[in-house]
Amino acid sequence: MNKTWMKWLLSVVLIAGLVLPAVACTGGGTTTAGTTTGATTTKPGSTTAATTTTQATTTADPFLTGEKPELNILMYYQAYDMHQQPSHAVLEELTGYKVNWFNLPQENATEKLMLDIAGGVSYDFIDRAIGGDAYGQLNAQNALMPVDELLDKYGANIMEAVSEIAWKAVANADGKRYGIPLEAFDGPRSADGDPYGVLKGGVGFRSDALEAINKTLPTTLDEFYDVLKTYKDQTDK
Repeated sequence: MNKTWMKWLLSVVLIAGLVLPAVACTGGGTTTAGTTTGATTTKPGSTTAATTTTQATTTADPFLTGEKPELNILMYYQAYDMHQQPSHAVLEELTGYKVNWFNLPQENATEKLMLDIAGGVSYDFIDRAIGGDAYGQLNAQNALMPVDELLDKYGANIMEAVSEIAWKAVANADGKRYGIPLEAFDGPRSADGDPYGVLKGGVGFRSDALEAINKTLPTTLDEFYDVLKTYKDQTDK
């Protein structure tokens, strides 16, 4: 894997982590939550449900030219401090948004989320942190904010990239979309292609580590085993 492609891959992963798994939620009474894939929310006086723009948007749009608000992102339980992750610093550099990370507890996560929302806590994104039960409760409280208008204005590329069946997973009976689904990995695309919806997970390799053991990116199980064995033999790690 060459370093240029690796940097592009990292950019795709980071941006996907912020933008793709989202369902909108407004502070001060209107919260957004999503499906099992993720959620976005908005603070009072700010709009953050879409960070992807389209060619049709003009530079006069204050959403694009105004001061960028800080984003509060809620994640599922993690045993480490999200603020200490190097990838998140790169994410802020790529997008220009300052991000404050929050985690739900390992136990009673839904109860904690409902208490937060009832107390007026505002999250801009809820990233894969909730399940169907939490979504149902927020939906029953009329706490969800549809993201259709934002997608129509700023997310034409997202609309085209997501399959119709995936959109149904984040839409209510009224037909409005309350989230942005993250579809399964379907392989790398060209550097000039649309990266949305490409990556959900996988195994990453450091290009310098591959070069150090004189190996290329594995594409079969045998090659994968050979890379791992060679790396262990040569580095004892």
